[in-house]
Amino acid sequence: MTLETVRKAQSELAQEGLVGTRSTRGVYVIKTPADATPSREFRMVMAELQRLAGRLETLERRMSELEND
Repeated sequence: MTLETVRKAQSELAQEGLVGTRSTRGVYVIKTPADATPSREFRMVMAELQRLAGRLETLERRMSELEND
């Protein structure tokens, strides 16, 4: 993730009143959205992350087996 992407996300969250910023203090949560239901995009990203985590575990196990042979 690029710094530009992070800054854009922080800016959008600040415009929505969800986060605030203070120089030298960073970014902090002001309030959470009233609609706490995760978006479709969020659910898709989380599913992909879980799939990748499973693949990583498999690769780590296989590497360990190869190293022990």
